[in-house]
Amino acid sequence: MVAAANIMYNPFNIFFKYLGHGQIHDTYLVGTNSPNDTDVSTSQLIFKLGQHIYDTPDPNLPSDLDLLRNANAYNVYVSGNGDSKGGAAHGKGYPLHAQSRGSFIGRTSHATHEIRHSLGLNHTWDGFRYPYNPVPNVLTEGCERVPRDSSNPNFNVANHGDRILDTAAAPNFQVERWYELFWSQFEAPFLEGDATFDDFEDAQSYATANYDPIADAYLYAQNCTYTGTNKDCNRLDNYQLYSQDINNLMAYTKDCTEFVLTTGQAIRMRETIALDCESAMTPALNTLGVASLYEPYKGEYYVNGTVPVDINGDPNPPLLQPGFDYNFIDCDCFAEVDCDLPLDYENTDFTYNEQIGTFISKNDTHYGNITHPNHTAIKIIQLDNSQPWRCYDNYNRKPNGGTIIKFNDNVLNTNVTITPQDSTAINNENLINNLQPGLYNIIEQYDDGNTEEKVIEKTGNQKYINLSGIAKGLLLVKIETNDGMVVKKIIKI
Repeated sequence: MVAAANIMYNPFNIFFKYLGHGQIHDTYLVGTNSPNDTDVSTSQLIFKLGQHIYDTPDPNLPSDLDLLRNANAYNVYVSGNGDSKGGAAHGKGYPLHAQSRGSFIGRTSHATHEIRHSLGLNHTWDGFRYPYNPVPNVLTEGCERVPRDSSNPNFNVANHGDRILDTAAAPNFQVERWYELFWSQFEAPFLEGDATFDDFEDAQSYATANYDPIADAYLYAQNCTYTGTNKDCNRLDNYQLYSQDINNLMAYTKDCTEFVLTTGQAIRMRETIALDCESAMTPALNTLGVASLYEPYKGEYYVNGTVPVDINGDPNPPLLQPGFDYNFIDCDCFAEVDCDLPLDYENTDFTYNEQIGTFISKNDTHYGNITHPNHTAIKIIQLDNSQPWRCYDNYNRKPNGGTIIKFNDNVLNTNVTITPQDSTAINNENLINNLQPGLYNIIEQYDDGNTEEKVIEKTGNQKYINLSGIAKGLLLVKIETNDGMVVKKIIKI
């Protein structure tokens, strides 16, 4: 969920960092809205939580709730074991929302949708009434009209709908067809002035029986285009809906997966955070700013001695926040600087080589891969593409074994001699000095499963290249020798 939120919001300089989770067992909190007491109304849940946190404490709520809630973070509450797709935010400017289990594990778009509500956004169809004013100034209060030119007398976006200019006036795609069917039955008696309650109920029953609540009737799912011909609530202008309107995450579009955020929506969210009208957002902001995103959310750095492990005895490397594009750049701390642990953010007492590194995409879902390798600095593309930070250059850890690969023809080909090395041999301080002249790849293996590689051309004045942070593939490496610059082909497998 946090990775999805970062991918969605990072382009607008809104960033999220995972801080942990917990669990509460309490029937009063989740309610009894299903036969199994496992599928809860998220509206009921968020109402109870919001009242308790921001209004009047509820003595019936479990004490664990206040212990688990992080007052200095955005809190997400997931209820029950049901498969419903519900979600609800407490309100604009409040850093919390609730979701059903089905929505949380089913589609990350539900979480990012509710976050948008918390950050001040309405649905793009807010105030939607089909198809015109049945009761002027009552049912259509807030109903947004199509015109976007402020000189048009029907322009009303400033105080209707979602109140954002660059999101088009739109119907609620999920119920548009229902309203259409309802009014096909109820319009005549209503306009004639002799409509009865039975007429109203009959129209409702007809609409419900003939409308598919699963399908968005006027959306073409293959390319997410609007096929309807309905007009806005003034019955004057047809809806004018384009790709960004259909794919907008606040539009309740079920079958479209490329969700977008407009510039106007981004401005509204940042205004909500900055103004903090409810005095609730500011405590949720990370006081360290972007520096915190260069810190692991889980795991430990190796300093010396035993490699850190978790409570199960498994390796516990430092994991960085998913949802960003990372380049882990080869770095070298200056001799007088201690880099057994990563340098502080904005400390530049190290050198780095942009040509050697490992890239991890924001879309990588193997979150265990997003760890800070030894002898590298962190570059987060969305934050600072000009400079890597926090060089980690620790030479205290010793390999537990390894391999020496000699290229017998002194070129990188398959004519090789492979010699395994135990922990004593691979850690021999004279390992390189004892090699005969030639071209070698020295691979060191560590207890946590990581490896480090160096390609060495052993001459009177040997050179070596650290390949640990380089992705697999064909490499062209320039090597400066006494006779000038040479280029070597290297295939890393």
